Formats: sequence, structure tokens, C-alpha cells
Amino acid sequence: MSDSMSAQGKTETIAHSIPGGSEAYKNLVGLLARADLEYAGGFVEVEGLRIHYLDYGPR
Repeated sequence: MSDSMSAQGKTETIAHSIPGGSEAYKNLVGLLARADLEYAGGFVEVEGLRIHYLDYGPR
């Protein structure tokens, strides 16, 4: 994945590669929108594992 790709773009790409991930991602984005929050997640790498975190806040 490109380093220039946004964290949201990376999350969406990874979600589409996991069975059921597209549905989970769609639901996450929908819940954030309903709560009037914006996506501000990212990734960290710990012991070779890429871990997604979600840091959300007001739009």
C-alpha cells in the first residue's frame, strides 16, 4: 500500500480484502456519520502486526 494513501483509504482497502470486512467498514462509517463524527483512524505496527485504531471527533 502506498504511504501517500490516507489512513481511511488504507482501512477501506484492507476491509474489502477481508471476508465481511466491507460490511463492517460500511457500518462503521455509517455509525460515525449518524453520530456526526468524522473518521480519523490510522495504523500502528506492533511486533510485525498492523493494528488499526480509531480516533474520532466532531466534524
